[in-house]
Amino acid sequence: MLDPNWFYSSLAQCAAALVGLIGAVLATRLQTQIGLVRDATDKLSTRLRELRNSPTDVLVRLREFERFAAERIPALEDAAAKGQNRIEVNREIDIWGNSRGGSGLLVPATTAAIDDLKAQLALAPALRATLEQCSQIRTPQNARALRVPLEAVMARLPSERAYMIRDFLDRLTLVERAHDMSETAASVRVPAVMTAILGWLTVLGLGFPLAYLTAYSSSHKILLLTAFGIGVAAIPAYIAIELVRIRRLAAVDLARAA
Repeated sequence: MLDPNWFYSSLAQCAAALVGLIGAVLATRLQTQIGLVRDATDKLSTRLRELRNSPTDVLVRLREFERFAAERIPALEDAAAKGQNRIEVNREIDIWGNSRGGSGLLVPATTAAIDDLKAQLALAPALRATLEQCSQIRTPQNARALRVPLEAVMARLPSERAYMIRDFLDRLTLVERAHDMSETAASVRVPAVMTAILGWLTVLGLGFPLAYLTAYSSSHKILLLTAFGIGVAAIPAYIAIELVRIRRLAAVDLARAA
């Protein structure tokens, strides 16, 4: 009967060569991928901060306009009830960011002027609430969820005023593109499959064949297999840890970064 040790020995040697080769290639690739993920997530974080900070000035103007309109509308209605068609003011503001000031400003106290101011005031809460959401975003997922409310608000604006929201939508598009690039760079599907193959080769190609070898006594074999198994198992374990690291790097959260 032929000695089977040569078969187990050859199998273990071939498997060891494959494990070493695949492990080295994967480790090198993962280090390159980590660099790409860092670059992609840095760009994504920058785009996300730009989007989050962009509504600041507009929100200040909106709150100022709401206070202004709450005082101006009753004054115009009171003047209209008295038969006056205009009133003298020292300041004029609208929701679109236009303002003027000075003594002796005359503004119309007509029904059309009052209705226009009321229409602007009715639009302000939805616009302010959406932009406040924008100023509180933390993750790319939060940003993506803003597209629908931003588009809904833009649909309520006159076409010549749509630029107020279009600027935020353009910034949101940049965030979405940067997020897609980050997700692509952080894809671990191929390395994960290769790691699974590496683990399979380690167990079935090295562990079992070496366990069947009869060149050493039982106690020595167990000791050697344990020491060797720990060293070999460290390769797929290290790669698995790096895969988790890549996914964590790709998870952008501005609150956590702060």
